[in-house]
Amino acid sequence: MGNENENYFLSLYKIDCTGNVKQKNGLNYLPWASAWAEIKKYDPDATFTYKEMKLDDLGNTRFWQDDGKTGWVEVSMTVKGHTQTVPLPIMDLRNKPIPAENITSVDANKTLLRCLVKAIAFHGLGNYLFKGEDIPEDTINILRLQEECVSLMKKRASLSESAK
Repeated sequence: MGNENENYFLSLYKIDCTGNVKQKNGLNYLPWASAWAEIKKYDPDATFTYKEMKLDDLGNTRFWQDDGKTGWVEVSMTVKGHTQTVPLPIMDLRNKPIPAENITSVDANKTLLRCLVKAIAFHGLGNYLFKGEDIPEDTINILRLQEECVSLMKKRASLSESAK
């Protein structure tokens, strides 16, 4: 799925995910399951890990961090041997930080999956969504070229036989 000599980021960036894009609260997003499926098609060996927070000396941990005020998750995603590590604050539906004492495992899990998609985007897949674009640049260029070809074919078809 991509030329071995081509920059892996560009290979992933060129994948058109627009058919999987959803909208929530006026924002476009790529569901984690779609992002994960695409990345595993590209690199079956792709993996991710998350940073745990040590809670006590008994070895108890949890999958999110906090500083006593707010919380965040941190995901490391490895694709084709390249690792990107990305943090993301745990926020409510209005994108406001949730106070540390109010964070639930559900809040943290939703953020962990959003952070996974963001880490995947750091590798290129769906990156254009974070730039506020609906379609990757290459897809836009292809659509423009298709329109030009159709226009040229229509012009040629309208020419008389002697002019051809």
